[in-house]
Amino acid sequence: MFRISEVAAIVGLSRTALLYYEKLGIIKSIRLPNGYRSYSEKDVQRLQLVIHLHAAGLTLKECLVCINVKSDKQLLTERLKQLEDDIAIKLRAKMLLESMLGVSEEQTWHLELEKISPDVHLRWLNTQGINEKEALRIRNLSRNIHEHDSYMSDFNEIFLGLIRLGPGSDPDTLRALSMVPDKLDNILEIGCGRGVATRLLASNTQAHVTALDNEPLYLNELYGLRHRVNLCCASMRALPFAYGVFDLIWSEGSAYIMGFNNALLSWKKYLRVGGCLVISEIVWLSNTPSESARNFWLKNYPAMLNVAQNKMLIKKAGYDLISDFEISKEAWELYLSPLKKRVELLKSKLSHSMAWQDLKREIDINDTCLGEYGYQIFIIQKRQ
Repeated sequence: MFRISEVAAIVGLSRTALLYYEKLGIIKSIRLPNGYRSYSEKDVQRLQLVIHLHAAGLTLKECLVCINVKSDKQLLTERLKQLEDDIAIKLRAKMLLESMLGVSEEQTWHLELEKISPDVHLRWLNTQGINEKEALRIRNLSRNIHEHDSYMSDFNEIFLGLIRLGPGSDPDTLRALSMVPDKLDNILEIGCGRGVATRLLASNTQAHVTALDNEPLYLNELYGLRHRVNLCCASMRALPFAYGVFDLIWSEGSAYIMGFNNALLSWKKYLRVGGCLVISEIVWLSNTPSESARNFWLKNYPAMLNVAQNKMLIKKAGYDLISDFEISKEAWELYLSPLKKRVELLKSKLSHSMAWQDLKREIDINDTCLGEYGYQIFIIQKRQ
């Protein structure tokens, strides 16, 4: 026989808890002549079974039913499902904390947060002391706060000397420019990169051209054009210009950074009434893309839409569609061919690097799936 203090020590419960269990009928004491409660070995074992069942998600009353009558299979199945759900929640919480501490792979968490709450994700990165430029790069490239600097160092080394930072060609740029209907006096290019399109805009129009990027090293490469081009180092999310001053805003391959729809709405106010926006966007071209293509873009640009869906956004944002076309195979080749050579050249040095691996995956998916998706250039006009 066991005194209540001994039972409490064996099962790890307080005296108060044991008295409550006795009130429910789970255990039953015998009163000794001195008034003390005494419990049998059977009570202790019964109590230990109830504790295990309770830990499995059953209420105390359900535990009592379970040990006194035949087990309720449906009840146990429901509790198992609930327990599995609780475990899954706890595991996600564990992964989140590990990601935030940098003790596990972070990319999945950044991808999930970017998918469901992109603006909150960016603000959270800012609160970690990361400026907007680097926060945007974490969102779209490294997805790892703790390894971001080394990622960007490797990324920049791979792109060293490459003219194009994304797909594009002079004929495609000039084709889009030819579709802009009005005389142009004031052009803004957003996300100019190393200035491939900037040079064409400057040499094929009489307009004053402003080239904007948040990377000063890229803008420095346009220093020789400063007599024709105003260089502006600023964020595309907060343009430092008066409203309604541009006849044309140009953006090739950069709108995805803030999202196509956000770009349409945000940049519109900087156009004069009747002004035009030429904007390219990665789009689905197939209604039944392969699993590998879906998985790649789910990770890299989950907001990607098809052409028709983007046209709906254009109309809803207050623009009229003048024309649109898919960029050429040449445009992809001008980007991918030099990139492939750099990736292969740096294989022995950087193949362990996440930046190298990400770019290798990009090359591989384009080799096998390009055509299921592509870049579409939209020439649109701010509605009167």
